[in-house]
Amino acid sequence: MEPRIDQAERRINASPTAIFEAMIDPVAVARWLPPEGMTARIHAFDPRPGGDYRMTLSYTGDERPEGKAGGGRDEVVGQFAKVERDRMIEQVVEFPSHDSNAAGMMTLRWTIEPNADGALVRVEARDVPPAIDAEVHRKALASTLAKLDEEINR
Repeated sequence: MEPRIDQAERRINASPTAIFEAMIDPVAVARWLPPEGMTARIHAFDPRPGGDYRMTLSYTGDERPEGKAGGGRDEVVGQFAKVERDRMIEQVVEFPSHDSNAAGMMTLRWTIEPNADGALVRVEARDVPPAIDAEVHRKALASTLAKLDEEINR
């Protein structure tokens, strides 16, 4: 079976350097990475190949889902696999969960391609756990990119 790949892209009116800097700053990441309806807390963030990455994503609002880790939250544990300044970041992340359909390793690749208006930023999620609804995930990725744009251009 082919691995599932969810993706989104957005043109951002900023330099590749400004975008990359927002992607390696844990304070900024906690603001822009969680999609609408979630908040993030960064526990470890070492943006170099082999560096650790740990985060808790918490659902907000009255009708929040249970989350992969339970209690309305998702736990994310992983490593930075590749980091190319101003061009690309690749992370391998795991979602610990009691539900085997929600658990598993996923690769996130963020690419930054310069263009006349700034840059095209793409995120590709490979090997997405089956319990993550594809359409909901694509909307979440698009929301994350919109928040990255807002973070950089605020």
